[in-house]
Amino acid sequence: MHRLMGPNPLKGALGDALHAVMCGVCGAGHNLRLILAALRLLCARFGLSMQAVIAALLTAPHEHQPACG
Repeated sequence: MHRLMGPNPLKGALGDALHAVMCGVCGAGHNLRLILAALRLLCARFGLSMQAVIAALLTAPHEHQPACG
């Protein structure tokens, strides 16, 4: 048994089934929070990378010559 889970306060077979469903829903919610936190970190890193690329492009010297000149 997980250390945060207490004994089943519900009685009978229906209580056991409801308890199992509620524990599963709680676990799914926890996993979803972990996934969203990882996505936030990934988006932040991507945004910082794009910011660095754009800054490098804006500060790079332009050495383009006209194609027909």
